[in-house]
Amino acid sequence: MIKNSKLFRALTRTRNSILKVISPPAGKHYSSDDIDKLEEDLLSADISFEIVTEILEMVKKPSKKSKIAGLQEVLTSCIQSQPAQITSDSGKTMIMIVGVNGTGKTTTVAKLANYYKKNR
Repeated sequence: MIKNSKLFRALTRTRNSILKVISPPAGKHYSSDDIDKLEEDLLSADISFEIVTEILEMVKKPSKKSKIAGLQEVLTSCIQSQPAQITSDSGKTMIMIVGVNGTGKTTTVAKLANYYKKNR
């Protein structure tokens, strides 16, 4: 079940921070501390700076559209319909992994290496 997964538990702080800002009690305005905390949580969840900036702009901007719908629109627009090609014409593969300290880059690289070793 998804709610018992390690990933689900690991993203609890980020999820709670996002929900606090995009669904506040009626009439409550976002404080700069709320926005700063959301930015920190999104960046520490390894979400790209460009996407974080887009989300923060959406949250700050008054809109008749619900914040949840706005967030869904931002995130949906970021998903590629086709995976990026990572193999060159020479057959060599290079993947650049970038992220904040402690976000699982080494683990991800090991999993990718294992995947490509088994599937080549």
